[in-house]
Amino acid sequence: MRITTEASPTIELPECIWRAMRFAEMNYSELGDAIGASRDTISRWVGGRSVPKARDLAAIERATGLPDGWFDRMVRPEGFEPPAY
Repeated sequence: MRITTEASPTIELPECIWRAMRFAEMNYSELGDAIGASRDTISRWVGGRSVPKARDLAAIERATGLPDGWFDRMVRPEGFEPPAY
């Protein structure tokens, strides 16, 4: 699977986490084991019911083989709207 490092203006954090898992071919349990979180916690993050801390996102990047800062480049900050020209 090819994964981009280009930012998308509409991507949300739960989808980014799901994409990272797919890239690494990991399921919820495998990712949880790799970063020290429960399967249920991963499920809540992917489902958008809770938000991981920055250290958790860094752990996901390491566990899935994504470059450092990938989540920062992929996720649009809440309330951010690109400038209209």
